[in-house]
Amino acid sequence: MTHFNCDAYLKTAIDSILSQTFTDFELLIVDDASPTDAWLNAAAAFSKDRRLKLYRTTENVGPYRIKNRMLDRVDSTFLAFHDADDFSHPLRLEKQMAAIRTPNCDVVGTSFHIIDETGTVIGRRKMAKHCNFWRTLGRSFLLLHPTMLTRTSVMRTLGGFDGETRIAGDDEFVFRALHAFDIRNLPLPLYYYRKHGGALTVKNGTNAGSAVRRAYIEKIRRQESSRRKAPRGALYAAASNNVLFDIRPV
Repeated sequence: MTHFNCDAYLKTAIDSILSQTFTDFELLIVDDASPTDAWLNAAAAFSKDRRLKLYRTTENVGPYRIKNRMLDRVDSTFLAFHDADDFSHPLRLEKQMAAIRTPNCDVVGTSFHIIDETGTVIGRRKMAKHCNFWRTLGRSFLLLHPTMLTRTSVMRTLGGFDGETRIAGDDEFVFRALHAFDIRNLPLPLYYYRKHGGALTVKNGTNAGSAVRRAYIEKIRRQESSRRKAPRGALYAAASNNVLFDIRPV
């Protein structure tokens, strides 16, 4: 779980993970050089839970660079993601772990509720069950990244996320993964995705209609077009990380 200046929602996010019915995990939270230490107050309520590990970056680098770097600190077979301003249903990890242990399943997401700043449900999104099939039909939004549970080997094989972007790197990752791995979604809405003014998908300059996001999506589409002409299962490594930084325990 990466975090930047999102302490207003962080406690709820942490609680939703540490309260999961599936309990055999570690929760790694990495603060992306937030301007204050307010986020530590949110995490303090869970200080006695040994599953919680806190880190901080030396520079503000964005979520994808952090996740790539943290791969070196992960030795588990499976890896799940979560956004610091959202929360999960208590059964989320239990249901996803059961699904990913079935044959030929590499990545599992879920359908999700949409909530407002207060946590009130304002919508629901049912995601396609078999992402590989729907991609062949042209559907582009196939997985909500923070709902993702993946085999760690998938992340290592693909080289992680695009290390040169702060936006839409999750979409780029999914497009690459679909050429070699099986991606599915559970129909149950086991995640609560919060829409608020501070989110990158809402902020001016990085929202869905912004020039920078449109340009990056167009880049992804060009890459995808090239991949479709390559042999099935051909892998394209992620872009390298172009920022020097370190991640230190708190």
